[in-house]
Amino acid sequence: MQKNYADLTTDIVMREYETVFLAKNLLAPHLAETIWSKYSSYLNVDFPSIKNEERWKITARGWVGYLAVSDRSIIIEPKVDIEQFFEMVECAFDIRLRVFDHLVECNSVKAFYNFLAQMLIVKIRKIKHLGLARSIKEKEEWLPHVRGKILLNEDWKKKHCSRVRFYDSTVDNFDNQVLIATLRVILCNANCFAQVQQQAREMYYWLCKHVKNVSIATEKILSHLQLDYHYNRLNAHYEPIHALCRFFLSHTAPYKGKGTSSITSFLVNMPYLYEKFVANWLRRNLQCGLRLATKEKILLGEQCFLFVIDMVLYKKNMPFCVIDTKYKNVKKPPHSDIFQLISYAKLCKCSQAVLVYPCILENPIDQQIGNIRIRSISFVLDKKLDISGKSFLQALVGS
Repeated sequence: MQKNYADLTTDIVMREYETVFLAKNLLAPHLAETIWSKYSSYLNVDFPSIKNEERWKITARGWVGYLAVSDRSIIIEPKVDIEQFFEMVECAFDIRLRVFDHLVECNSVKAFYNFLAQMLIVKIRKIKHLGLARSIKEKEEWLPHVRGKILLNEDWKKKHCSRVRFYDSTVDNFDNQVLIATLRVILCNANCFAQVQQQAREMYYWLCKHVKNVSIATEKILSHLQLDYHYNRLNAHYEPIHALCRFFLSHTAPYKGKGTSSITSFLVNMPYLYEKFVANWLRRNLQCGLRLATKEKILLGEQCFLFVIDMVLYKKNMPFCVIDTKYKNVKKPPHSDIFQLISYAKLCKCSQAVLVYPCILENPIDQQIGNIRIRSISFVLDKKLDISGKSFLQALVGS
């Protein structure tokens, strides 16, 4: 699909895998160079030439969201409806927000981002009324009174106080630092509505009054959250909030434009989102006796080759089927996908292998190759996902 821009607009709006053409004078060369050098993973940029009729050619890849590039914004909308997109995000990140009735006005990724930001702010406000999560930390201080354990040394007479070690409860902990880091990302986002930014700013300053250590790095936060961070009865109510925070922190990246301030871009990798969505949906709906493992790693040839398999389905603790998601619109499975899946099945010693596509294939595959049955099954996104999921699950385990 191609779209021509004849007039200069602030935002360039396109859909994933769509191509737009810009007149030569509508995009400054330094901006095009920035997109080409820094954002080539998200967009393909062809410079004006005879081939392109002296126009800029920009093609979106498998990402949706918006890129903040100096004074221009490139907005990439998903192919699926916002409601389906929201359901995928909810399932993939385990956000557990059933608020589809309020998604009527979310007709774009920008509105969707602001909608989720407002939902996060509402949840933080509830935390404000319930009280921040506290944790116990060990401290050592000079105190004029005895508390905990006295640490004797030569200076205690001079200071007229005692060096003591004791345990104290504090709100300056990881649970609350995650909230501050996420609100900071939202505040730096130029595409946030003014009302949302004002609400986020109020919550941010309130948290900063209580949580002193606010310099924790985003990468460190994500690594903690993605390694099955442990929740107990004291901070269990933070789990859905942290799921939202992980979504914001995973899909935002800073970019320094004109001036000294940094703004953030928001981008969602749709192949990765589709993979996580299918895996989480399967995990929730599998029958008894079946277990799903994700990101199985297999080393081959004295640790020279590492294979990472999307999903492996186990039956009675034995590998039964390998599953690989392919977020692409094709008429039939490409040879490369088939060869890749056969190698995965042989490595796992599985008798079945399944390719999952988001569209109905004109020429699906169901072929016995040696002792491996390889099939293509669709988990379509253009209708209710629960209905699509049931059809997918029936095709996967019912035959």
